[in-house]
Amino acid sequence: MKIYDDENELEQKLIDPFATPTVSQEAYAFPVEQFSPTPVVVDSVVDLEPAPVVVPGDGKLGIQPNELEPNQSLALVPEVQESNVNEVTDTPQDPVSEPGIHVSFELSLPEETEQERNDSDNFDQLVEVYERLKELGGVCKEDVIQVESIAPGILTSHRPMNMYSTISTPIGLEVSLESIGSELSKSIKRLIAGLIEHVKTFFGWLVKHLIDGRKTDDLNKIKDRWAQVEKLAASKDSTRGSAAFRKLYGDTDIGRKSSTTPHFAQLYAQNELKELSETKTNLGIRFVSSGKLYGEVTEHLRSIDGLRKAISDAMVSLHAKGETTLGKTVKADTYTEMLARTKSRYNEKSTLVTTNINNALTIKDAVANNRDAVKTISDYVKTFENNLKDLDKKANDSKTNFQGMKDGIRIVREAFTALVASISVLDLYFKYYQDYFDFLTTVINRTERKIAAII
Repeated sequence: MKIYDDENELEQKLIDPFATPTVSQEAYAFPVEQFSPTPVVVDSVVDLEPAPVVVPGDGKLGIQPNELEPNQSLALVPEVQESNVNEVTDTPQDPVSEPGIHVSFELSLPEETEQERNDSDNFDQLVEVYERLKELGGVCKEDVIQVESIAPGILTSHRPMNMYSTISTPIGLEVSLESIGSELSKSIKRLIAGLIEHVKTFFGWLVKHLIDGRKTDDLNKIKDRWAQVEKLAASKDSTRGSAAFRKLYGDTDIGRKSSTTPHFAQLYAQNELKELSETKTNLGIRFVSSGKLYGEVTEHLRSIDGLRKAISDAMVSLHAKGETTLGKTVKADTYTEMLARTKSRYNEKSTLVTTNINNALTIKDAVANNRDAVKTISDYVKTFENNLKDLDKKANDSKTNFQGMKDGIRIVREAFTALVASISVLDLYFKYYQDYFDFLTTVINRTERKIAAII
């Protein structure tokens, strides 16, 4: 089953975090080859100069020397041998120990397999026999034959066929109900166990990616970096003279327009930001710059919280009644389509609203502002896992509504899939913030190298 976006000629698979994982080659923000983080290659930005900046990491992120310098390059600028940079004491901050890693995961919802359909049908048939025997208060040989055709050995392994009467009698009823109930409980527990495993895997992804993985995604760090570049430029004026930069850059357009080294740094950074944004910006990054995405992130987190509450209420109902009142109010494919539309829309090419370096640094940082809200989501996912474990115990209750429990678990599973898809949109929003931060970091690094070369 597929979704087609005719306008953009995109094909999107429906999301299901519980399907058999497949390896995805598509790199865009968000969840799952079985919710397993996969490195994503940063869009390249051609740097006409050699890039001597040391980027921490093991080189496995696919980043090349001439590509956009990501946020992990908030690092010390290495010494330029011919410029005696080692004499400068006000160098940038220490490297960030663990760079944020942005992953891509694709969730698929394959059509139900024949085996899964058979298992579901067998479960429903066993429930029908189980309820009928309880209502009649007896069991007969025909009932046993029906049960054995569905699940061989359930009854005859406890009581031979020739010990059942051809008419319904209480003889053998208790052991028959216990045996059928045990088989139904096992089926329910398998459903719950599978859901728990996927929730645990997703929880690990969520903590590593949206919380720990975004430690460096902080606009304040970039602002501090720019302040250090301005400080370095001012120190060049005080130690080398206000016209020292002209020896290297006096013949350039920016050099001729500059009056001091800090002024040169300002104009150079703005020129670099303009050049990068004109060729490598998409609409998502522009919305970061304009502030529109900040509002969308806030609104989307409200939506996620509403979805979380709906799932919580469904779990309470499932515990109390053996069925959920959630019904079909939450549809996973609705959220999947939202992810597809968001991705398609925000990947359109665009240009930044502003290329002024100071204005570019005065955006609202949705990542830092919503860090606590993201932490709350992760806490909920952990609680949800624990609630499922409690529900697993309820499956052993002889008074359990087996049919309601099975249907309820499936509905909760679909709702959880919708939650995952919705969080994937949040990750996509945050990815554009990371891209924007990477732009700014690249500009600052290049400007710093220019200033550091002044002797």
